[in-house]
Order: sequence, then C-alpha cells, then structure tokens
Amino acid sequence: MGCFKGVVAVGYINEAIDEGNPLRTLETLLLPTANISDVDPAHAQHYQDVLYHAKSQKLGDSESVSKVLWLDEIQQAVDEANVDEDRAKQWVTLVVDVNQCLEGKKSSDILSVLKSSTSNANDIIPECADKYYDALVKAKELKSERVSSDGSWLKLNLHKKYDYYYNTDSKESSWVTPESCLYKESWLTGKEIEDIIEEVTVGYIRENIWSASEELLLRFQATSSGPILREEFEARKSFLHEQEENVVKIQAFWKGYKQRKEYMHRRQTFIDNTDSIVKIQSWFRMATARKSYLSRLQYFRDHNNEIVKIQSLLRANKARDDYKTLVGSENPPLTVIRKFVYLLDQSDLDFQEELEVARLREEVVTKIRANQQLEKT
Repeated sequence: MGCFKGVVAVGYINEAIDEGNPLRTLETLLLPTANISDVDPAHAQHYQDVLYHAKSQKLGDSESVSKVLWLDEIQQAVDEANVDEDRAKQWVTLVVDVNQCLEGKKSSDILSVLKSSTSNANDIIPECADKYYDALVKAKELKSERVSSDGSWLKLNLHKKYDYYYNTDSKESSWVTPESCLYKESWLTGKEIEDIIEEVTVGYIRENIWSASEELLLRFQATSSGPILREEFEARKSFLHEQEENVVKIQAFWKGYKQRKEYMHRRQTFIDNTDSIVKIQSWFRMATARKSYLSRLQYFRDHNNEIVKIQSLLRANKARDDYKTLVGSENPPLTVIRKFVYLLDQSDLDFQEELEVARLREEVVTKIRANQQLEKT
C-alpha cells in the first residue's frame, strides 16, 4: 500500500513539473506520501527549474526505459537545488563584501573579507593581501568608468542554466528575472573577483615556488591551482636538470653581464662627478683627521697630570743616564758633552769652592768622631 502511494506521489510530482507551475510542484513535493526531505518553500521556483531540467535530460536519453522522475531522482534534484541556493548565497556574500570593502577603501580588511567569503580559503595567500587589493581596485575603477547608470540588481548564472538575482538595496533574492531589473554594473562580479584572485595567487606561486620552503610548498599545493602549478614546476625542474650544463653557462653569463653593467654604470657616475667626488673625499679625510686630532687632544687634557709626571720621570732618567755616561766614559758622545758643558767650564772660583767644600766635609767628619769618642768615655 505504501509503495502504491509513493507511485501516486511520483505521478503527481511529474504532472506538476510538466505544468511548469512552481507552486503546484512545491505542493506535490510536500506530500507526505512522497517523503521528500529538506524541501524549502522559498526555493519553489528553483525546484521547478532543476526538476524540469532533470526530466528533460531523462526524456532525451534514448537508453532510459522510464520517462518519469522517480523518488530518488526527485530527492537528488531537490538536494542539488538546495546546494545551488547555498552557493548563490555564498556568491552574494563574496560580491557584496568585496565591493563594499573596495568602495570604503578598507585595504586592511580585504584579507579577512576574502577568506570568509570564498569557497576555498586556501586559495587566499596572506602575503598577497596588498596585491589582491590593488588588482581589485584597479579592475573596479576600470569597470566603473564604462558605466553611465547603475542599478541595484546582481545576477549570477549557475551551471550555465539557472539565473539567480539579488537586490543590494532591498536584500531581495529571486530565481526569476525581476521586473524593472537594472543591474549594478559598476560592481565586480563573483567570476571577475575569483579570476583576479586566481591570477594574483598563481603569479605569486610561480614567482616564489623555486625558493619556497617545504611548508610553503604545502600551502601552495592546497590552493585550487596548486596541483597544476606543481606539475608545471616539476616538469620545469626536470628540464633544467637535463640541461644543467647549459643552465650553468647561461647563469654565469647573466651574472657576469649584470655585474659588468652595474660596474660600468657606477664607473660612469664617478667620471661624470669627478669634481664632486674629489671634494667629498677631501672633506671626509679632513673630517677624519680632525676627529682623530680632537680625540687625541682631549685624551691629553683628561690625563694632563699623569703626562707631566711621566715626562718628568723620563727626563730625569735620561739626564741620569747621560751624566753616568759623561762621568764613566772616556769618550762620551758629543750630545752628552753638550748637555753638561756648563759643568766642564770650571774657573778658579769653582776650584776654591770645591776646596772649601772638601775642607768642611773633613771638619764635619772630625767633629763626628770626636763626639763619638767623648760618648765612649
């Protein structure tokens, strides 16, 4: 009995699909005997479109025995319609958030907006945040320049079959073309945004894949374009290994060319500015010498007392050594004689003074001995 009721429900649903009336189709899908799950009345039009397309495909299949949709096929179509609705909402979120971010010139928010709105967050590389923003801003400016009048409706085409509409002002959505539908042509569409993101990401990966760490390679691999780019990278690496000898020659030539070019450019700069360079060198040498002189002068000022003591000590030692040389050497050097020449120039008065000193010395010695003798007695 239950099986018979299910067959009856299938008949009702197929009749409603053929009629092309979304409300009638919705009523049949909600029949208890049909036992179709996850049916949302708000999606009636899209259920009708998906079911009609599924039935048309089945009717066009020459190998198909049955010309009606059965319950499992109907449930599959309903699930597909629900997935489409989720994708459409995600698309709306991406388009609205990104365009509003660009209009508000919130470059710091672009990374979080893209990560929260895209279907694959791995496609968004944090290091490319500024590049994403700049590329999106440029594309939006170019698109806005070509727009004379702007509406409020966004349009998305799913599977190249179903059109989805969203009004940015009223937040209204529909699977049917609205009346007086004027599109918001100044905004970037979801496809345009995704293409720009992919282009920037692929460019960054190609630029950095040769020097990337293992962790970065895994991040690249997780992107939508990662597997293709990895194959491209491996093929290129294999080719370079096979042509290693030629690659080394090319690299050596290129490095030599760059160094030579840089050297010639630098040399020409010096030639063109010889006078200025000489002045700079002179000033620098002067500044260096002056700094060294002032530093040494300050050091002497800070240690003036110690320097005077050291100089006095050195002079005294030198004078002592020279005097010993004068007295003890038969042939003292001329420099020593010249230093003590005043001692050699003795007059009669000097001789008398020496005798007097000797006499006084003897007298002192005699008195000392006499005193000592008296003390003993």
